[in-house]
Amino acid sequence: MIGPATVTAEEARAWRPEIPDVFNSADIQLFYSGTIPQLGPMEPMVEVGVGYGRSLLWAHELRRQRCHLGATLGVDNFGEDFRRWSKVAVPCRCHLQWSALVKRMAGTVDRPPLLMTCASLEAAELFEDGELGLVMIDASHELPDLVADIAAWRRKVRRGGIIAGHDWCDEWPGVREAVVDQLGGSVQLFGTVWAFEL
Repeated sequence: MIGPATVTAEEARAWRPEIPDVFNSADIQLFYSGTIPQLGPMEPMVEVGVGYGRSLLWAHELRRQRCHLGATLGVDNFGEDFRRWSKVAVPCRCHLQWSALVKRMAGTVDRPPLLMTCASLEAAELFEDGELGLVMIDASHELPDLVADIAAWRRKVRRGGIIAGHDWCDEWPGVREAVVDQLGGSVQLFGTVWAFEL
């Protein structure tokens, strides 16, 4: 079940200003604030397409505040795909930024989020079908890539779990097309976040 956001957009944007928000992750943060409380405390969740790590770190901190012990995992290859589809002038050095953030977090939480530095489809193969409570896809927004991501990760989410993604907007028409193709028209929208409960 997806609950209502428990924070405002202003609170989400003000959180940890030292972490770049070049991908406008406030919508994801709001979505996570209403969704993470619905996860079981031991359920793992995955964010595919980490970028600078802002929304993943937000999710991780929300889970720790609720004493969730399930793994919070990020998947990103930080390579050509990132440079290829990114429409903003961001140098592809986000893995260095990520390392710095994880080091900072390691001193404040008992277990930092886990980072899988590989391609999305490669990572999906490492999980059992139905193992995950939540998957957020914010990787390549190109139609064939997103169709493949949704098809691969959908199977990994348990019945009653949630598969979601970012950038349901006019700027990324492939996102809408891929989501409707793979999940039909019954997705829920939270700003630019799309979500489907399995």
